Amino acid sequence: MSQEFQLFRVFSKKNTPHIKFVGVFKGTQNDLQDEPLIINMHELNKTNICYSADYKDYQIIGDAYICNIPHPYIVSNNKYPVYYLNFTYMKQFVKGKLFGVYVYFDIDKESKEKLIKHPQTMINTTISGKFSYKFIFDESTDSKETKTNTTLLNKILNNKFSQIENDVLKKYFYSGISLHDIAYSSVKSEIDTLFDEYKKTFDAVNIDISDLSINYIINLFKNICNLSIIPDLISFIISVREEERKLKYKNDIFSIENLPQSK
Repeated sequence: MSQEFQLFRVFSKKNTPHIKFVGVFKGTQNDLQDEPLIINMHELNKTNICYSADYKDYQIIGDAYICNIPHPYIVSNNKYPVYYLNFTYMKQFVKGKLFGVYVYFDIDKESKEKLIKHPQTMINTTISGKFSYKFIFDESTDSKETKTNTTLLNKILNNKFSQIENDVLKKYFYSGISLHDIAYSSVKSEIDTLFDEYKKTFDAVNIDISDLSINYIINLFKNICNLSIIPDLISFIISVREEERKLKYKNDIFSIENLPQSK
């Protein structure tokens, strides 16, 4: 059902977090769109595309946005999305999300209580809390996946652990050192150390408030796009999505074949 929402944004001004009123939106929250964050401000062809590449027969796009936050979300949550970088894949007849990198603001208890008790202060006021950014993954819509807690991030981590394990074992194999001469605990420790370092990529990273300008966010997103992990994530997630589509197609065909036949 269509509703009317007041929209807000969180930003940093003079090293201080602010929340400001940006307008009124009529519709449903699902219809709400965010504002593109222009990456190349000084070029004639202004765009919010921060990443563009081809993988197999897919086109990969990473585009940046400024978040419009509806009033009900402000009231019911303590973590507000501020900016995000959205990675998608597409080819003929196929399009989907890969992952995103979100900049969040975690509001502190005192500021949140102030907004609840005095909603008029939301028009344009200072607030307290901390900024951070984090990789966010869209999960499969398959209910079986949800029930087994086989999240996309878990699949990524399990796949990477196998790669690290194989790489470490190969290193010792090709060095000519017999694995019998190496303590198992030493090999396991090396694997675990490399894996723990990889997992840190997906932890939330705090951002100094003094750095949170538009230019800082643009440079942050550009630097993330240049990380070596990005092509690996794209490759692996596309393979997961392809398997999901194959399974769905197979199940759809099975369902059709087992429909009651008319006499």
